[in-house]
Amino acid sequence: MATVRDVISIVEEIAPLELGKSYCERYGARDNSGLLLGDEAKPAFSVLVCLDVTSEVAAEAEDANADMIISHHPLIFDGIKSVTKSSPLGRTLYRLIKSDIAVYCAHLNFDVAPNGVAKILSDKLDLAQCKAILSVGEDAGLGRIGRLSSPMPLREFYDLVVEVLGDSSAKLCGDFYRQVSTVAVAPGSCGGDMSLLEAVYEMGADVLVTGEIKHHVALAAKELDVALIDGGHHSTEYPAIRVLVDMLSEYAEKSGLDIEFAESQTMTNPFGW
Repeated sequence: MATVRDVISIVEEIAPLELGKSYCERYGARDNSGLLLGDEAKPAFSVLVCLDVTSEVAAEAEDANADMIISHHPLIFDGIKSVTKSSPLGRTLYRLIKSDIAVYCAHLNFDVAPNGVAKILSDKLDLAQCKAILSVGEDAGLGRIGRLSSPMPLREFYDLVVEVLGDSSAKLCGDFYRQVSTVAVAPGSCGGDMSLLEAVYEMGADVLVTGEIKHHVALAAKELDVALIDGGHHSTEYPAIRVLVDMLSEYAEKSGLDIEFAESQTMTNPFGW
């Protein structure tokens, strides 16, 4: 009989916690990955996989009789002093505890894993000769930089990004007609990180695909002649959730574990058009 502990073992084969810890130590980041709610010894037959744990996702897990949720973003990041129904987080935690649904977060460990969030996006964009932008070891690290099979105009590459992300609200900063061949991807909120922009510039990137680009970072990118595509935090990371479900299912089958992994059908992107 499979347990929450077995599910954790599978997740950490794909995204070892030590990789996230190494990134935090090397680059001064903060994280809260791991089992955040529940009992490792509890049986786990049905697991819902999502980007964010919201009240709607908790309700979906209840309706599906899920034993566990695997999320990318941490349900709990900073310390909390109470769990009551007076706050959105408190209500969600209360509901999950009452329904005995465990929650595991694979955040930075999945971000920097060799086959993690950035690698998945680089694969979907058909980038070759990829390497990590901010490395934490062989094939591991935050972001990826690689090359297109042949150069293309920035506007054509932008259209490719929109198609891959399934989000037409992506923003573009740069000359539509310039040719791009070296592409950096840093899903999530990396667009606010000036040091990451400087790193991809030093690595020869023509364009950076990321999310949550800040005004001063965009101005600096123009000065450095690095084009930017802001696909949003949610949309640049969400493709990895679908792939993660497949990876988890494959690893469970290889391990002889009868666990059903399902992608959450709840849309948690807070932004519309």
